[in-house]
Amino acid sequence: MNANSITKFGCALTLATLLSSCGSIIDQHAKLQTSLPPAAPPSENLEIRPYEISPLDKLQVKIAGVQDLSGQYQVEPDGSIDFPLLGHIIVAGKSTSELSATLATEYGSRYLQNPKVSVQLLEISGQIVTIEGAVNAPTQFNISSPTSLLQAIAQGKGLGELANEKRVVVLRKSGGKTLAAAFNLREINAGLREDPVIYGGDTIVVDGSNLKKGWRDFLQAVPILGFYKTIF
Repeated sequence: MNANSITKFGCALTLATLLSSCGSIIDQHAKLQTSLPPAAPPSENLEIRPYEISPLDKLQVKIAGVQDLSGQYQVEPDGSIDFPLLGHIIVAGKSTSELSATLATEYGSRYLQNPKVSVQLLEISGQIVTIEGAVNAPTQFNISSPTSLLQAIAQGKGLGELANEKRVVVLRKSGGKTLAAAFNLREINAGLREDPVIYGGDTIVVDGSNLKKGWRDFLQAVPILGFYKTIF
């Protein structure tokens, strides 16, 4: 066998060995994949409802082309607003999009042809947000306007030295259940993820090496998926 033949034979042998190894790795990967538990059904991935209007909230209502029917309104303590021509309508418990649809239907059925109605939340009535964990000043504070997660972190005087900025958990009550979602502040600051809205009643917990083990174990169990999921 000449030198050229030996070289070709060696290359062929090496290629066969590599293919055999790849096949083994693929087989092992396939076995690993099939051993994983099935994905949670969509019904378990419960997302939070949009913010529900509350008494004393302040709203901006705009009806395209009808300035006299547009304006700012504060929700009465009984959850209603006295709208021009329509009178008192209960708005508490509705989202802004639901109220837009209600007003479009009411004005459209009586006074206007296909009105275009938009409702914007200007101020949220005083509601408490709690922030704890690895922040410089764990605290509770009132929010009276839409607040983002980063703004809420600032209320706690920023992240502490031992904070894990890759895992910040928001706990939220909804429909008698407790929901949780984990967020990566590094990705939010880099513009890779949206800065989520924080509402009254939310509890924000920043992960960190100084947290008690029970808290750390709990936070680690919340997946960073960008949506809220029922935990109990």
